[in-house]
Amino acid sequence: MSSENNGKTDASPASQRSLAGSIQKSAPLLHTRSHNRVGPSESAPETKNLIGDTNPSYISRFERWRGMIGIVVGYVMTSTRKNQRSFAIGFVTVLMVVTILCLVTATLGLAPMVFLKLAEDFVGQFDLLIAPSFSLGGASTAISFLNHTRIKQLVEPLPIVSATSPRWILPANLTSELQPFRKQAFTVIFDTDNERAAGIGSTWPYRALGFSECHISAGLARSLLVRPNSGDFINLNIGLAASVSIPEGAIPQGQNFTLSDQQLDGIEQGFGIPRAVLVGNSQPDADGNYVISTGTAARAAIGSALNFTTTLSVIDVFDLSYGKYASQIFSNVVIVEQDAAQRAINAQVDNLRNNGLGPALNLPEDGILNIEDFAINSVIMKNDRITTYRKAKVDRQADMVDFSNQVLSALGLNFGATIVDNVSKALDLTDTLRIFMDEILFTMIFMLSLLAGILIYALLIADVEEKTFEFGMLRTLGLRQNDLLWLLLVQSLSFSVPATSLGLLISAFLSIPIRYAFTSFAGIKAAIEIDPYAFILATIIGLVLPVLGMLAPTRRALSKTLRDAIDKFRRNTGSSTSISIYHFEEETGVSIQEIIIAVLVTVFGFLVYYLIPFSFTLGNLGLFFRVLTIILLAMVIGQAFLSQAFQHLLEVFVLFIVVVARDRPLHDLVCKQVASHLPRNRKTNLIFTLCLANIIFAATLFRNQAYSLTENVEWTTGADIRVSAPSFEQPLPEESLRSTLNSTDSRAASFSFYSYPLNSFPLINNMRLYPLSSGFRPTVNVLAVDDNSLDTVLTKYYIPAELDNQFIDQSGGGNVLRALQRNSTIDRFVAGIDPIDPRSYNPAFDPPPDLGNIYENVTAIPFLGPANLPRTYYFSVDQLSFLRTRYVRSDSTSGFHYPLMKPAGFLTKFPGVQEIATLGFGDPTILIHPDRYSELVQTLTDITGERLSNSTDTSYPLVPKQHLLIRARGVNDVESIVNDVGATLGNYEAEISTVKEQTKATIAGGELINIAFIFVALVSLIISFFVLWISFTANVRQHAWEFGVLRAIGITCDACVRIYIYEALAVIMTSIICGTVIGVFTAVAISLTNILFSSQPFSLNFPLELYIPACLASIILAVVGSYYPTREISRKEIAIVLKSN
Repeated sequence: MSSENNGKTDASPASQRSLAGSIQKSAPLLHTRSHNRVGPSESAPETKNLIGDTNPSYISRFERWRGMIGIVVGYVMTSTRKNQRSFAIGFVTVLMVVTILCLVTATLGLAPMVFLKLAEDFVGQFDLLIAPSFSLGGASTAISFLNHTRIKQLVEPLPIVSATSPRWILPANLTSELQPFRKQAFTVIFDTDNERAAGIGSTWPYRALGFSECHISAGLARSLLVRPNSGDFINLNIGLAASVSIPEGAIPQGQNFTLSDQQLDGIEQGFGIPRAVLVGNSQPDADGNYVISTGTAARAAIGSALNFTTTLSVIDVFDLSYGKYASQIFSNVVIVEQDAAQRAINAQVDNLRNNGLGPALNLPEDGILNIEDFAINSVIMKNDRITTYRKAKVDRQADMVDFSNQVLSALGLNFGATIVDNVSKALDLTDTLRIFMDEILFTMIFMLSLLAGILIYALLIADVEEKTFEFGMLRTLGLRQNDLLWLLLVQSLSFSVPATSLGLLISAFLSIPIRYAFTSFAGIKAAIEIDPYAFILATIIGLVLPVLGMLAPTRRALSKTLRDAIDKFRRNTGSSTSISIYHFEEETGVSIQEIIIAVLVTVFGFLVYYLIPFSFTLGNLGLFFRVLTIILLAMVIGQAFLSQAFQHLLEVFVLFIVVVARDRPLHDLVCKQVASHLPRNRKTNLIFTLCLANIIFAATLFRNQAYSLTENVEWTTGADIRVSAPSFEQPLPEESLRSTLNSTDSRAASFSFYSYPLNSFPLINNMRLYPLSSGFRPTVNVLAVDDNSLDTVLTKYYIPAELDNQFIDQSGGGNVLRALQRNSTIDRFVAGIDPIDPRSYNPAFDPPPDLGNIYENVTAIPFLGPANLPRTYYFSVDQLSFLRTRYVRSDSTSGFHYPLMKPAGFLTKFPGVQEIATLGFGDPTILIHPDRYSELVQTLTDITGERLSNSTDTSYPLVPKQHLLIRARGVNDVESIVNDVGATLGNYEAEISTVKEQTKATIAGGELINIAFIFVALVSLIISFFVLWISFTANVRQHAWEFGVLRAIGITCDACVRIYIYEALAVIMTSIICGTVIGVFTAVAISLTNILFSSQPFSLNFPLELYIPACLASIILAVVGSYYPTREISRKEIAIVLKSN
């Protein structure tokens, strides 16, 4: 370790005696050496051991090793006592690196738990959800049941299954004493205790309910004007369709039975089962009784059993789903206990039995109808589920496929229900963020390791001259160079082993509350332990870095001849290392520099030319980003080394600015001193340049990615609230939604509809956009958007690339979407132009358009397209085009329609439409007005003579709506709007999402990344400050002879002190300039690359909160680190200073 020994460059007599004593005690145990020759490569012709034998025995070798161990222990203990400051710096450095790396690695390793919890709150904490088929028939939904009792018997014996649970989610109508108007909601029925044991909704904080009790969602409670635990009641009515689909085996089997006309009337009046449903085509017998089918009656009876009205006491109100249900679908929710529902249905069954339907149920007199035989959903939980969800996407999907295959095999291949793994699919959205966090961790590990290695190197080489003398003395006493290497290895491990051990211990204690917080948040039980990967990584870095850091100083110290090593008054200006390199190059004819350059070029060529294409071949984004990260880090390091070529010029420039006033005469002297100390100052410049550049570019990288992930979710969602239809066959009910959102009590500020693509209609085969003068004909999707969409959407994601402002001003008053409502006149396009030859755009496989009539229609449909249309297909706002629409009738005959189109503009980005982007993937999407969309549908309907929807339902809209985007008046109004929309949709299976809910995962991940980055940046700065302190103090102490010379020629002590301070300022300010330029350059490159993918305006997230304190602290440290050692030397006599070197 380095030592300054209280300002002296040589060891004190006491410490030398202590060191010599420890060596002399063990010296007899070592081989003695003839000292007639003391050349560096010369050895004695004969060595003798303690006994005098020339061939030492096993015991002699043991004695020698024992003696060497004694010397090593004595030397390390003496060196540690003598150089306590150096030992402390090395110890603290390794301690900090190990602690922070272990803690950050373990924390980022727990990040998937955060994403898992957010996904579970969004889609429900269900590993596999078995769901029956839903098919809309008008305004009602026909619901199928599942026999969960049978499912449980089949799947629970599987080792991969941990638990199962039945679920019921039923539409209901609610009223309260203060709110007589019906509110629509969903009733969720489950067994609280069973699901808590199964780990379903594991963070659910509310107690199990009793009979006639319920929990309700907060928004519903506010709309019903009820309070929790205050004795308020709600009236709950559940009504299912009279005809329900019941699973095979759940229908009671029995003989047909008869019912009288009076019984049928009583059943219809009392239970709402129409007599026509029970009787069917049956005719009365002679007594007026009807023969009733057991199966038909059972279906009607079970459906009626689930039609009931009850009064419930409101116990608790909840704001979050806690994984109990899919919050993306269900907003207004009432929670009812399974036991309470079972008791209510039993009472209903008893009434049915007592009123003539007992034979249909085929139950004993004291029997019950087990509602688990008629479940709406079955939840299957997986063993060791957390391990699966923490895996990467490919491995996680493989686990879930295996899990679902085993479950489906147990249920039978003819099992009719649907099995979905919504949690795994929801985690797919966070995989990019997880890959990015892995790259952040890699960057942190690399930069911390690099800085720590440079610090240890600086620590060991700071007083290499003193080490050289000590090593020379040890070699004089007979210690071999190999033994010296072992000695230095033990010395390095003397601070790295305890520091690593203590760092692991501290990180283990600190990780306990962190791990507890993560596991509590995720609602899982996990052992409080260190992540094995974090433990191994931190241990390797803590032990290997000091060993690597000692290699160069040790080689430098041992490369001198024995005579030069023990001559303390000889100032060595040469380097035997350079001589060795020269001999190597002379003998082999190979340049070391050329070898290094060749290896680097080969490695980077392999990364770029092989690994990047290989990552795309495998679909492995993790490998792709890892290669990019390596290239980025190499670019930063390369720029740092390149900046050293300009170091001296920048130092002279800084000195020209700093050295002013009375010290101006010292300018040339300071410049010469800086030039003479340039080799030593390069190390100081390099480490702080790297540190500062790392802070700037890493902060930009981390924040850009964190923000872009959130922005991508916002762009995809498009507005505060987004409602999406389940399929083209089930478009959004536009009229009812408009009525709700236009009502006086609606909290919506604006809303807009997006249609399904026009080519979603079954009769439309494809649509191509034809330029008039080009053979490029891209396939396009045609989408209709409301003309008020820009008042609704998040407008920061509306980015036009090129607009026909003249047309927009004339047709839309400056509003580009309103301009789409009016067809464009084409007079200015066709005036004076002869008819176009049809052969110029008549492919052999396409029938030509009727150009003879093309100009009879003097209008064109205006549209907005993506920015890649003009760039890739050469479209322009000044050119017309045709929308070639190919249709196929139900009798397989086909034809074409060629409406004329006019580009109103091209967009870089449009909220809620992912296909419109700079780098658009898939077929381009063009936007038109709903009126023009409707005209196209009507025209094609007239041409084909058939409905384009290929449906007999005449109520199917001409413009089917896929998405509804809503802008709330305020943040607090979002929940109210979601509740109103959910109530309007009722049991319609639409997806409701909000920007706030959608961005939870990305915001949480971004905050976690930011916290981890701040910790690592602070540790990097501390390491850099250690290096600065060591370098500045060592610079003064190792050049004390120069200080004495300056004083001897008449320069005052204060002037000498200022000379060294100016030198330190020149070095540190040059580092600040280089680090800032490199960091900003790299950050700009990162931001420009991000723009290519995000299509967002340029932004540079400069970390001023870290940059300014780092620069100020480094300048202060430079002044203080040079002032104190120079003041100490200035108090000594000139002769002592000159002689001490």
